[in-house]
Amino acid sequence: MKPCLVSIIVPIYNVSQYISKCISSLFKQTYCDLEFIFVNDCTPDNSIEKLLNVINEFPNRKDQVRIINHEHNKGLAAARNTGLSFANGTYIYHCDSDDWMEPTAISEMVSKIVSDKAEIVYTNFYFSYANKNVLSVQQKTSNSEEFIKLMFKEEVHGAIWNKLYKKSLFIDNDINFPNGNDMWEDLYTNFYLFYFSNKISYLNSSFYHYNQENISSLGREVNSKKLTSIFSNISQIESFLKKQKDARFTTELIYLKLAAKQTLLFTCDIKNFRKWLTIYPETNPYILSYKSLPLHLRLLGFLSTKKLWTFIRLWILVKKNLKPQ
Repeated sequence: MKPCLVSIIVPIYNVSQYISKCISSLFKQTYCDLEFIFVNDCTPDNSIEKLLNVINEFPNRKDQVRIINHEHNKGLAAARNTGLSFANGTYIYHCDSDDWMEPTAISEMVSKIVSDKAEIVYTNFYFSYANKNVLSVQQKTSNSEEFIKLMFKEEVHGAIWNKLYKKSLFIDNDINFPNGNDMWEDLYTNFYLFYFSNKISYLNSSFYHYNQENISSLGREVNSKKLTSIFSNISQIESFLKKQKDARFTTELIYLKLAAKQTLLFTCDIKNFRKWLTIYPETNPYILSYKSLPLHLRLLGFLSTKKLWTFIRLWILVKKNLKPQ
């Protein structure tokens, strides 16, 4: 197989505890024809110092490394876009700086994407905890429309880090991450990438370790600002489909909207259950059929649609009493 340059893009912000393991796993890749683009999004800690230390431990990789410094913090989506703007590779791979990879990841993904003449290849991955790895097996499809439907229903993961992309897919279709909207920026961008792709492939292997120990990561706590980002990204997808007069994903958009507001059902605040009721109200009748959500949360959503607040308050009381002191 003729080598193909792969650009690995890594945004860096406040990951001092994890970055050394991440970068070491990237530099240990068995695939050689790589460039590493690290985007320093004005990290306030010593992540860059640790990055430089790891670079010095791998002198064979030093000439493949480029560090781009933002003048001010721009957010995750903007950092990914900066990385894309500097990428020279035929293929693009995105890695989060608190995660890590198996050594053969890039080699096997490149082999698959080249042999299948695909524009995207996606794989399984691990949810990685301190003492265990939990395998997440993705559903197999070679059809972009089906993948999008599965992604909207949360039956395949919307992340970008278990996928390898042909760079031309970004360039030819003017696809970028949504600057300023840093929650679900990966699902948003994947929608467009898969929408415009002509050929996708599934590789039934697992390489990526999605770190579950970083409690400070962007997606851990969902507040009002983060919810606004999610809703904005969904709104843009919905507007695009309306403009295209494409009704193929109408049903799946309902489940995507339910997924967007589901975190409000995880709380112990009656105000959030009332808020859940008013966001995307057209989706509420479908809550019991939203099988990606645990049954007890579907039931809480159903009770909210009936405005049975007494039962919701009882659940909140029980949940608060069950919390460890």
